[in-house]
Amino acid sequence: MCIMCQSDASGSGECSGCLSVWYCSRQCQSVDWPAHQLLCSSYVTFVRSRPSSPNRLGIFFPRGTERPQLIWVPMIAKHKPGLPDRYYPNFSSFLGHERGALSAISITQNRRRGVSVGHDITVFHRRSDELPNKSLRHAVEACHGMMVPGEAGSGQLVAMAGRANTPPSAAADITLSDFRHVLDLFSTRGDTTVRETPTGGSIRAVRISCELEQRLYGHDVFCAVSIQNDLPFAHKQSSLSNLLGIPLRVIKPRRTDLESASASLLESTQGGGLHNTYATALMIDIGVLSESWGRSQSVFEGGAIITRLDRASLDLVSVIRVCRYCVEVLQPLFRRALAGEIAREDVLREMSPHKLAAWVPSAVEYGGGFVQPELDPALVDGRAL
Repeated sequence: MCIMCQSDASGSGECSGCLSVWYCSRQCQSVDWPAHQLLCSSYVTFVRSRPSSPNRLGIFFPRGTERPQLIWVPMIAKHKPGLPDRYYPNFSSFLGHERGALSAISITQNRRRGVSVGHDITVFHRRSDELPNKSLRHAVEACHGMMVPGEAGSGQLVAMAGRANTPPSAAADITLSDFRHVLDLFSTRGDTTVRETPTGGSIRAVRISCELEQRLYGHDVFCAVSIQNDLPFAHKQSSLSNLLGIPLRVIKPRRTDLESASASLLESTQGGGLHNTYATALMIDIGVLSESWGRSQSVFEGGAIITRLDRASLDLVSVIRVCRYCVEVLQPLFRRALAGEIAREDVLREMSPHKLAAWVPSAVEYGGGFVQPELDPALVDGRAL
């Protein structure tokens, strides 16, 4: 599986330099390269230099230099009468002998990539060491649009494959796929950005991508995702979708690191690449006595996450149908009603589950070539979200 996009990597294969990470394409490999190259060329040679005593390969992130290092961590035996020997990693050469408990951060899920790691990765550090780690930040920030938030990743760090306090038989040498997972962990540590996640405790939702996201990530306009249900969602209810029989809420995720770093691209789109026409249409005001009836109170900019108000599982096809009905059927009717060509009651009659179910949409390919329709400025009343 491709370490960057989780596509099937069988058609391309492993990196010829380190033989420890797989990619689906040269494009994914080139995106990973700025960080990957920090360790790639030395990996194979280092693996072949294993000391004779029990050692496991780890990655050392020194706080004072810019490059992480491959290291051999000695596994020290501890003897107890009547019990089998147990082995523990000896980090004294890397984390020092200073006072302070040894702390371990376990990695089993990669939130940034939305995948399960498939095994344990553990990052060790001393709690008493809070100085910024230069090598970790340099490796993370080598990845376009990524950064270490706040004070995450302080002190000297050692990353190992396997759980803490396990014998050598239960530990493995770390790979450069694990290296990517470590960098992704620290780029999202303490970050509550809504991202796809494969873990339990999640709800099925639909992402609607704006043109900018399609260009940055290759997203389709609509795609099914799972999001953590314990995140503090900032959302707005869609009264229009409720009348159509599917009570939806529209969530505006925080802009990702990559989007924030793409300032030149944001400027070149002049707002058009950020407009989310479908999310804007879901927010049309249908209040009978409202002065903004028939208009969206805000232009929705950027990506949107659509979930049900009751947090029940949501079907991708149903969301696409509701969004298209709002844009292709209801918006033209709202425009005519605002121009005095038809009565508001004529529009209201079309806002029902029965009308939605009877509608036969025109054939459209829902793939990478399907783009957001242009925003109708006549149906917008207010500022951008």
